Amino acid sequence: MTTGSFVTLELAPQLIAAGRDVRVLVLLDAEGPDGRLRITKIGCVGVHLTELLRKGWPYISGLMAQKGEEREQSATLTCLSDIRDNDSSVAGEEINTVADFVAANTMAIHEYQPQAYDRGITIFRAGDDRFDSPKVFHNGLSWGGNATAGFDMQDIPGDHPDILEHPNVQVLARYLAETLAKSK
Repeated sequence: MTTGSFVTLELAPQLIAAGRDVRVLVLLDAEGPDGRLRITKIGCVGVHLTELLRKGWPYISGLMAQKGEEREQSATLTCLSDIRDNDSSVAGEEINTVADFVAANTMAIHEYQPQAYDRGITIFRAGDDRFDSPKVFHNGLSWGGNATAGFDMQDIPGDHPDILEHPNVQVLARYLAETLAKSK
């Protein structure tokens, strides 16, 4: 989950209430509060096979590394959850690694109930994410329920980390400039 998106959604109404002009609320390929809808398990197998044929062993190697990180993150989350369950909070001294920090943020997001935002939300989605269900286009990566004035979603070439890399970041910059120009 992208913690910054939840912070953004919380901060924007506070800025507006303080008299600031929030012309656009932009989220970058961020999973919303109800999670990111994914394709079926059979569909996932098809995507993995296609990627394996296209990329070969480096795809398997990358996938194994990703799964290892997910297992480590899950173990860290379980550990911090156990601490919280026994002590009702997680203190700073329990946060010693990046994995601890990510797990603590994940716990906070799961407990947070985002408010509705009465202006539009612009979402830039990683267009090469072939695991997204077609439903994400209808629910705005699950931010739609919080965007009471609606949302716009634009695909940016690349996977999640790649949308901020050359040449995809130039496409993102162009769409962002267009979005800002329309908001004037």
